[in-house]
Amino acid sequence: MANHLRFSRQSIYREIINNSFLKQTRQFNVVRTDVTCEQLLKYPFVCNECKKKQYCTKVKRYYHAEQAHEKATLRLSKSRSGTRLTKGEILVLEEALEKGLNNGLSLHHIMTANKEKFTLCERSVRNLINRGELKFRNIDLPMTVRFNKPIKQYNYRKNTHMPEVLLGRTYADFRDYVSYGNHYAQIDSVIGKQSDKKTIITIMFPTISFIFGFLSTEKGWLSVNNGLIDIASKLGLPLYSKVFPVILSDRGIEFNRLYLLENFVDDNGLVDEVTKVFYCDPYTSNQRAELESNHRLIRRILPKKTSFEFLTQEHLDLMFSHINGLIRPNQNDKTGYELAKAYLGLDFLNAINISYVAPNDVILNRSLFNNLKKND
Repeated sequence: MANHLRFSRQSIYREIINNSFLKQTRQFNVVRTDVTCEQLLKYPFVCNECKKKQYCTKVKRYYHAEQAHEKATLRLSKSRSGTRLTKGEILVLEEALEKGLNNGLSLHHIMTANKEKFTLCERSVRNLINRGELKFRNIDLPMTVRFNKPIKQYNYRKNTHMPEVLLGRTYADFRDYVSYGNHYAQIDSVIGKQSDKKTIITIMFPTISFIFGFLSTEKGWLSVNNGLIDIASKLGLPLYSKVFPVILSDRGIEFNRLYLLENFVDDNGLVDEVTKVFYCDPYTSNQRAELESNHRLIRRILPKKTSFEFLTQEHLDLMFSHINGLIRPNQNDKTGYELAKAYLGLDFLNAINISYVAPNDVILNRSLFNNLKKND
C-alpha cells in the first residue's frame, strides 16, 4: 500500500490511527469501554478485516474513507479557526479599545489615534469581535448594529417658497453653479421633542468634513437669519464670504427667507453679494447626504425624542468640538478641525468657539454633557 500510494508506512499508520473511530459494544445492556483488543495496538490498528468482529465483545475500531475524510476536514478547520493571540495579548487589546468604545467612538478612530497600541489591522479586530473572542460585541460598535427602519408616513406640507424665490436657486442650478470639489455649506435643522421651542441649526462643509451650528430659540425663518447675521458679524464680511460662498438648504419653513442674506450692506452703504443660496428638491435628503450622515453623530449624544430645552450654545460648542475631533477615513485620516484650520484659519474656529479635542479624549455619547451639567 505504501509503495502504491508513494507514502511512507508511518504516514499510513498515522492516517489510520488519527482518522479511525471507536465503536462500543453492548453486553447485557452495559457499554463496554474498559476492554480493548490487543490487536489494535499493532498494524492494521482497526477491526475492518478481523474474523472475530461478529461476536467480539471488546471495543472495536473501524476505518471508513468517508468518515475519515470528514474527521480530517473538521480537524483542519478547527486548527485554522479562532485566534492565535494569547490571553495576555487579548487583555491588552481589550484595554486599548475599552475607553474609546465607552466614549462612543468608531473602531477606525480608536485604532488610527492609537496606532502604537495595535499590532492587528482593523479588519482582524472586527473579526475577533464578530467571533466573540473579545468581551466587546457588535452592539458596542456605534455603526455596526442596524435596525429595520419603520415605514414612515410623511405628512407633506405645502411649498412655502414663492416661485420667484426658486428662480435660479433650484438644485439643478446649484449643480451648474458649483463644480465638483468646490467649497460650499450645507444647512439643516435638528429637532428634539415636537413641543420644544429650541432647535439646532447645523452647518456642514462637506469638502473638509467640518460641522458646527447654533441654537435657534424660536421656530421660523427669523431666528435662523439672525443666527447667520450674528456669525457674519463675528467673522467679518471678507471671511464670511470665504466661509459661505454658497449655501445649500432644504425647503423647510425655517429657510424660506434665507435668500435675503445673499446681499449685505457694507460700511459705505454699498450692497455686496457675499453668498449664493440654493434649495434642494423636496424630500430628497440625499442631496445633502454629508450633513444627514453627520446628524447621526449628533444623535449619539442627543438621541431622538430628547428635549432640547436644557441646551445652551455652550453645549453645542462642546458637542461640535468633539464631533470635529473624529478622525475621518474619507479625508485621509484627518479630523474636521485640522482641515478647517488649514483651509479657513484659526480665526474662524475661534470666532465660532470650536476648540481642539485630542483623538483619545473625544466622547460621542450621552456622557459628554455630564461635567457641563455639574458645572451648571
